[in-house]
Amino acid sequence: MSSQTVEHLVLFRVKPNTHPSKIDDMISGLNSLSSLPSVVYMTAVPISRSQSHPFNFTHVVHGRFKTKSDLDSYAAHRAHRKVAKLSFLPICDEYLIADWVSEIDGPAVPRPGSTLRITLLKPKEGLGDGSKKQILNVVGGIRNSFPEIDQVSFGENFSTIGHNGFTVGSISIFSGPKEIDVLDSTVEMQKVKARALVESVVVVDYEIPPLAPSKL
Repeated sequence: MSSQTVEHLVLFRVKPNTHPSKIDDMISGLNSLSSLPSVVYMTAVPISRSQSHPFNFTHVVHGRFKTKSDLDSYAAHRAHRKVAKLSFLPICDEYLIADWVSEIDGPAVPRPGSTLRITLLKPKEGLGDGSKKQILNVVGGIRNSFPEIDQVSFGENFSTIGHNGFTVGSISIFSGPKEIDVLDSTVEMQKVKARALVESVVVVDYEIPPLAPSKL
């Protein structure tokens, strides 16, 4: 059964030579925001693989919400603003934000051990709505060709800040890192199909740690 979700992504780079303790404090603070009442899912983790030259993103924040209003409540919450001001902004010098609404099949909370492929596309300037729909159709059609994908989310980025022109986004969820290898060829396929429409593509992966085995 499908359900609506609001995706929230922040790709960012930690400044070189940042002390590891400050990175740990930032990650801990960001992950603590998962307890806020408007949040369905929230994680902050290092990026496991990037195909995003010339960007050098090191980490990702990925959140899911039921509505845009819930996302707004999260953004305005004092706990979020505190983490951003004290832990995030002082050690980050490059970031990219993407928010979109999508219908998804399956759970809103990805399973432990999953690997997620994030793709953000920057359409060429001056394109009309028809061209953007064509890009979305290319992105959304991936799951039909790859049964290894557990879930796909895609949509038009409605963030008014930090998008840098990347106005189309997608997330493909796999059961693990081995399964995601089948999608690598699709990155080139996307570029070929949308080459006349897209100026730049950002592709990053992140992994959700598997559950620790129970001790008998």
